[in-house]
Amino acid sequence: MLSKGEEKGSCDSGVSSNGSNGGSLKQPNNSKHATLEIVPLLKSPPPKEQGGSSIKNVFTRNGQFPGCVYFIIAHVFCERASYYSSRAILVLYLTRFLDFDEDAATAMYHAFVMLCHFSAPIGAMVADGWLGKYKTILCSCFIYAAGSITMAITALPPLGAPDKVGPLIALLLISLGIGGLGPSVSAFGGDQFSANQEGMIQLYFNMFFFSTNAGAVIFFYLIPQLRSDVQCYGDDCYSLAFGITAGLILAATLLFVAGTSMYKKNPPSGNMIGLVFRTIMSALKNKFTSQSREKRNHWLDWASDNYERDLVEDIKIVLHVMVLFLPLPMFFALSEQYGSRWTLQAEKMDGSLGPIGNIKPDQMQVTTALLILIFIPTFKGIVYPLLAKCNLLVKPLQRMGAGMFLVGASFLIAGLIELRLERTPITVPPVGKADLRIIHTSPCDLKIQGENNYNVTLSFAQVRIFIGA
Repeated sequence: MLSKGEEKGSCDSGVSSNGSNGGSLKQPNNSKHATLEIVPLLKSPPPKEQGGSSIKNVFTRNGQFPGCVYFIIAHVFCERASYYSSRAILVLYLTRFLDFDEDAATAMYHAFVMLCHFSAPIGAMVADGWLGKYKTILCSCFIYAAGSITMAITALPPLGAPDKVGPLIALLLISLGIGGLGPSVSAFGGDQFSANQEGMIQLYFNMFFFSTNAGAVIFFYLIPQLRSDVQCYGDDCYSLAFGITAGLILAATLLFVAGTSMYKKNPPSGNMIGLVFRTIMSALKNKFTSQSREKRNHWLDWASDNYERDLVEDIKIVLHVMVLFLPLPMFFALSEQYGSRWTLQAEKMDGSLGPIGNIKPDQMQVTTALLILIFIPTFKGIVYPLLAKCNLLVKPLQRMGAGMFLVGASFLIAGLIELRLERTPITVPPVGKADLRIIHTSPCDLKIQGENNYNVTLSFAQVRIFIGA
């Protein structure tokens, strides 16, 4: 039985029972004897949320949207625009300006992309274990800007042979800067919200990824256009294109710094990646060196002697989830070729889109970001609900499988196109004759003047063959 101020025995913390007076009896954690406190209850439970919530409901329910987040969104827009636009013209810059062959340019392009992704875990460890997210982002912006400025300077028309060392150093700096920004910026924006602002956090990430693809769409189109249409010393103006990308990352840095006084800066929480690896290594070491014949349910359980049980269980879940990501390296290895081999393939084509106009080889990549902006709301609001009525593509794994099947089909089509391009017949001229082929893909007319008043004008996408002695 309960007395006025004490309770015999013990109760679990936080257990309450409803009283007839409309209150609850709650046991505090810090008393030896369980003192009963009366906590008023609502007369009626709060109304449940109905379906999806509008943006207005998100703001009224979760408080004020952090103003500093807009600086982060603007920073992401400029930074992603700089990265994607510089990547769009990179393979043509390597082949046309630096005179690398197609195979070497492809290898360098994919090495650059690989370094950008490979340095991301390093950036995450630096942010979580040493500098914190804010300082990591700031340092990465400076490294990124230094690489972009170096790339713009080395893209100036050379007095002699083109400098090939400077661009390689610039690409290395850019990849390191992107590695520091990638895992930190989105998480740093999430840190600006309180724990009870779930709706606003979802809105923030929607704005984050929309700005990423919006920046890519705009500058995927604009930078190749400027590269081709503006002439620098009688050739494509790569220095202007890379100069704009350098300006974008400088603008991104200034926008991020502008919100410094408003940011919530959490201290480093510890190197989680390193902790996971140490736990795994401890489990393997104990399993193979232990003299005990004890059987454990999972090989990671051997780390429970040195690490907390909850951590071991979390790592088990992570390893199970990582099985889903095993096909992703192959997927991205293929999809990243739109910036290398597909661009080089488009260079061999006329780029005509009929009444829409003409597209340059490095502008072809704009379709990726543009289709993302179009397909995400289309599939989420129309396609998937319609397929769900037929019990098709209901689960995420089914949708991933369908997407990979479509990627495989796209590469089959690209392979057939390449075979068609390679089968273009070449007529061998007879002895004593020469065969000159001019493929003109410029939007303006090209006038050619030869000896003996031999003149010809080529319009866009015309192919002329001259055979003469």
